[in-house]
Amino acid sequence: MEKINIVLSADNNYAQHVAVVIASVMNNTQKNKQIRFFLLADNIDVCKKALLKQTADSFNAEFEIIDLEENRCFNNLYTSGHISKAAYFRILLADLMPSDVHKVIYVDVDLIVLDDIEFLWNIDLQGKPLGAVADYGILASSRLMRQKNEAIGLNLDGNYFNSGVLIIDVDLWREYNYSSRVIKLASTVHLPHHDQDALNK
Repeated sequence: MEKINIVLSADNNYAQHVAVVIASVMNNTQKNKQIRFFLLADNIDVCKKALLKQTADSFNAEFEIIDLEENRCFNNLYTSGHISKAAYFRILLADLMPSDVHKVIYVDVDLIVLDDIEFLWNIDLQGKPLGAVADYGILASSRLMRQKNEAIGLNLDGNYFNSGVLIIDVDLWREYNYSSRVIKLASTVHLPHHDQDALNK
């Protein structure tokens, strides 16, 4: 049976939210589905890691932690407010996944899942490296669209997606070397919407 791969990202301040996301996924997904969670972690303490593992185990879900606090490629990236370097971790996920992972769903940890995650998993990307939803909060704002035009060159009538939920073709992501390209872009300029602007660019 195919495993559904879900990637989450958090630092120590947001670690408890990871448990909520795991529970919301598992409580709304058919019990016969095999779910594998990967947590891209920034300096999460040992006790919290153990509790997160217990949460996943209670649902018979696989759970793997990938520690990235020592990864220096994130040191020069722009952060502000509640946005830490962990927000950028999703950019590298294709490089961090095991070789048997060809597709993932990335989910921010400030949301909950209210339906069967398999509906997302089964969306056909039609040969595209990434699936996402439009960020209507930005698209509906002439001020923010002008900001996107200035920051990343987005046409004023262009499309702009939210990076909080992504379906990623890992193989294509690797083939086109998106990880290093997006990290390089994000490290050269202070983008107002951080990783989201870099990914859209």
